[in-house]
Amino acid sequence: MGLATLHIGKLTDGLQYWLHKPLKREMIHQVRVHLKKLRALWLIHPTGNIISFGHSFPALHRLFKKAGFYRDLQTTLLCLETLPGWNPQDKTGQELNEKIHTAKAKIKQDLHKSSFKQKFTDDLHKFQAYYSIASGFLLRSTRTHYRTEANRLMSATDGRMDKQLHDLRIKIKNSLFQCEAFPEKAINTQPIPSNHAYQTLQEQLGKWHDWWFTTNYLQQLHNNPGNPQLENLLEQGEKKTALLKREVMRTLRKHSPKMVDPAVTTMGDKKIIQFPPAKRKTARLQEKSPKIN
Repeated sequence: MGLATLHIGKLTDGLQYWLHKPLKREMIHQVRVHLKKLRALWLIHPTGNIISFGHSFPALHRLFKKAGFYRDLQTTLLCLETLPGWNPQDKTGQELNEKIHTAKAKIKQDLHKSSFKQKFTDDLHKFQAYYSIASGFLLRSTRTHYRTEANRLMSATDGRMDKQLHDLRIKIKNSLFQCEAFPEKAINTQPIPSNHAYQTLQEQLGKWHDWWFTTNYLQQLHNNPGNPQLENLLEQGEKKTALLKREVMRTLRKHSPKMVDPAVTTMGDKKIIQFPPAKRKTARLQEKSPKIN
């Protein structure tokens, strides 16, 4: 339990440090990472199974949501800037920049409020208090169970629904953050797949998620079919998203042999991801299988 308490102390100190930095992209990123790590640890706390993170620590949750909204918009802008034909001066570009400016202003407003600062500090103290009285053995056991559930989701995810990949991305990231507080040696197990494999998959899922969000944003703006520039950006975004999704599915198949690679086909103006049926063992292969007495 000492390792977890020490880890939480470093997280809270690091969070306070970055909150005093200028409100730039790196500051937002570091604040979100520290809050994500606290959220990941709350998921394996006994109370976390009953009361959500947002309900237990409203000030931390509020900042996390606002910073996340700002980060998503900023990432969308960075993705769009890589596409040919993107013009930050047109209606779409101006609208996106305005949303980013508004989101940033709301974060600043909270950070300058003395009442919010006090609530934020109180939430951090409360979080540390919850963990100081928790059983280290129980927390390690719950972490192992969470890792098992993440592995199970990896095998069950077939890629037909984007929500599956989104949920898998969150579970993998939480599991990696939990391992920082509870190293593998402390639980005497070797998770399969390894943390290295988890990290590789997480990076691929992160790239896919950024473009998935960007494509969804463009689809929301695509109310006017007569805008050829927006239609062109949307088509390019969909192709990029589909490519990244295929890379994720290939990596997943390495850890889940029963899965199959998706084949992307075009049907009219819609891009459909089709999955061929899983191959069955032939009678010849089955005959060669070792018999169990």
